[in-house]
Amino acid sequence: MRTKGKIYISGKVPGVAERDLFKKFNDAELMLSARGFEVINPLKLINKYGETLRWQEAFQKCLDALSECTHIYMLPCAADCEVAKIELDKAMKANFEIHYELENIEVNEPIEIVHGQEQKL
Repeated sequence: MRTKGKIYISGKVPGVAERDLFKKFNDAELMLSARGFEVINPLKLINKYGETLRWQEAFQKCLDALSECTHIYMLPCAADCEVAKIELDKAMKANFEIHYELENIEVNEPIEIVHGQEQKL
């Protein structure tokens, strides 16, 4: 199946409980994948480097990954985050398609998220 492009998930990370943080990013990743995107989840991206990255290095890895995308999905919490605003600014300058609501993106495969896991219908 041909993808709709590569999409980066942007949202607030600092100050969010780890469990809630991973749930919202993973749920968004599953929903975007079902809509035909190749998804860049920055939490998974940073986790693959372990805890050896300083904040600046982690942010640079995210910006590098963002630059390889054609779309950005802004989680609702992104409005309260300076880092997300920087990511959005970069995406706008690169003429990305910017998505704020999953409901406005056509679904390739119907799915439901149950306890953070994708369930195909």
